[in-house]
Amino acid sequence: MRAKETKLRVWIIAKTGGSICTAHCTCMAGLGEVCSHVTAVLYAAEHAAYLKQQKNEKNVACTDVKSTWPVPTQSGTHPIEAASLDWGKVIEEKNYKKIPQIDDSEMLGLLQELKNSNCDAVLMRHVEPFASQLSDENNEKVSIPVLFNVYHKKYEKMPLDDLIQLGMKCKMEVTQNIRREIEDKTQDQRKCAEWYRQRTGRVTASIFKDVCRTNVEKPSLSLIKSICYPRKISTRAIRWGINHEQLAIDAYKKEKDKSRTDGN
Repeated sequence: MRAKETKLRVWIIAKTGGSICTAHCTCMAGLGEVCSHVTAVLYAAEHAAYLKQQKNEKNVACTDVKSTWPVPTQSGTHPIEAASLDWGKVIEEKNYKKIPQIDDSEMLGLLQELKNSNCDAVLMRHVEPFASQLSDENNEKVSIPVLFNVYHKKYEKMPLDDLIQLGMKCKMEVTQNIRREIEDKTQDQRKCAEWYRQRTGRVTASIFKDVCRTNVEKPSLSLIKSICYPRKISTRAIRWGINHEQLAIDAYKKEKDKSRTDGN
């Protein structure tokens, strides 16, 4: 039965001894006087008679007697108006466990353990002597300048103007030979680790517009992070392009070979 439908009406004629004379219900099956609604009413009547019979024996539940419930354990409470109630939340003072500050020797020891386990942590790129070691290791095979060893702890509290002047003094010479080497080493792009290394600290084409639009005096923090710590971007369009990249290359080669054949 749906909630919006009209309630069914059931009536039963019975004798004092309990025998049923007739019954009727307004449902479709009730016309035959054998519907389940009639049965449910009979069970309810039987249960009510049983409770009435047991009432004298004091076996009736508290919910079967009007205004009867267990006495509350708390005493001394008085009813008040809702407007007078205090709905505020009790604010307890938070007790945080004091963690001792790590010193430089402990930090270096932790980074040394990470290095021994062949873990390339980002923090190692900014803390000496690991930053210089990483730069030297990377330049053993590739003579391409990187920007990992620019950071120094003493620069952290310097004002912006001083940092700008300091940055202007950092000489990063990129010769014609270095440009050719960068091009050769990064042709595979996303498949090449050197491609990600060379993007670190540099304004690439994908973020050039954001760099031009940001406030110079208060640059976007997310933009700075994307420059200093470039991450792999994974969007639906990029994933589609990666999955179909080889198909595009094959189609280009096929079309190029066809044009050469037609030209000959």
